[in-house]
Amino acid sequence: MYIKLQNVGAIDEATVDLTGLSVIAGKNGTGKSTIGKTVYTIIKSVQEQDKIVAKKQKDFIEWACKNIYFQLQGSIATAANAKKIVSADSELLESTFQYGAFEQQLTQHVFEEKKLNVAYALIDSRIAAVDSFSEIVDTETKLKIKEILVTIKTRLAPIDTSTALKDSLLFMYQKVFDAQINNLKSHLTSNVDFGGLLKYSVSNNADTMPFADRLNITSADPQIQQKVFQDATFVETPLVLQVENVRDTENLPTYWIDLLRKVSMQSVDSTLQNNAIKEAIADISNALGGSLEYNTNRRRFEFIKKDFNNGANVFVSNAASGEKILGIFQQLALKGMFGPDKILILDEPENHLHPEWLAVLAEVLVKLSVAKCPILITSHSPDLLQAIRFYAKKHGLSQLKMYLADPQTHTLEDKTGNEYEIFDNLSKPINDIFKFSVNEAFA
Repeated sequence: MYIKLQNVGAIDEATVDLTGLSVIAGKNGTGKSTIGKTVYTIIKSVQEQDKIVAKKQKDFIEWACKNIYFQLQGSIATAANAKKIVSADSELLESTFQYGAFEQQLTQHVFEEKKLNVAYALIDSRIAAVDSFSEIVDTETKLKIKEILVTIKTRLAPIDTSTALKDSLLFMYQKVFDAQINNLKSHLTSNVDFGGLLKYSVSNNADTMPFADRLNITSADPQIQQKVFQDATFVETPLVLQVENVRDTENLPTYWIDLLRKVSMQSVDSTLQNNAIKEAIADISNALGGSLEYNTNRRRFEFIKKDFNNGANVFVSNAASGEKILGIFQQLALKGMFGPDKILILDEPENHLHPEWLAVLAEVLVKLSVAKCPILITSHSPDLLQAIRFYAKKHGLSQLKMYLADPQTHTLEDKTGNEYEIFDNLSKPINDIFKFSVNEAFA
């Protein structure tokens, strides 16, 4: 499996192997994170397209039903202020388009009972009822209400696989990228190829066309859901653990919400875990000296520290960022989020880790990769890369790829076997400082 990007974000061209452990190194702003987010976006779009399409339908039903109610209510209220008799119209409004009730009936028929014909019949009865309102509801308003009801029927009609995939891609790109994916330096069309299973392009004329019109799926394998990864997890920051009780999760990045759901769910049966994953859990637990746990009563994460009296709880807000990072990996392992059909995407995980724990994480990642768990890492740490290379040799990992994001050519170069070029690129600023200090000391 691979992903190929052209003219996406800061990247002119990049191809990344996703079958083993792949590391993308480079300076800030070179497009490393863009690759990981694109992989996440595609996998979620493919595997959750039915759920995404259903959500879009529900959102439209909610908007449409409320719009109908308030338009009719506004006409009736205006008439009431003019001292017209409106009691019959008010009763008709509540019996046909009652706020919340009409929406609930539709969603129940469509999504719970799976009876689309019953939902259609309900809508048809409401279209007929519109004409029963008196002349106080003007003709123009009645026509608008009927148009909205007809549109609801259209939006509820089954759609083909290609349309569903495009709708889910549009939804996920909005959630992950805010629909901004084109090359920042040119007006060229962006192109994405995901393993030959899905190819699409986005034209770069955002000023004149909406995103939905600019995105074009050029090819999609009919069996794509069976052939791609079944899930993807994107880990960007340990601070996500401190917002698990935020009520308005719609304003959080979708990959934050996904991660919170995974680390707070019930652990899988330990007998179902393979030895590599069990060993990863043990390595992390030993380094942490305890475990991260989700307190369902208090709705927050806590660390259970074994070296404290009686295993005292430490609120996650009072734990070190490095503890949060390892805690996240510990819980992902316990919750069954690692496997050959699930890809883990890590965005600069070294940022919060002491070198000792960085080495622990590097070895855990290598062990998981040996067990055929695909992992994609972005990093600007030569220490993490050296640790991964060391443990890859120690544990016999053959599927290790290392890439360098070049800020000059805006491309991704495969440096596997020539990793010294990556280390030289990442270490140069520190080496220059070191050389200056040495020269100054002997001056």
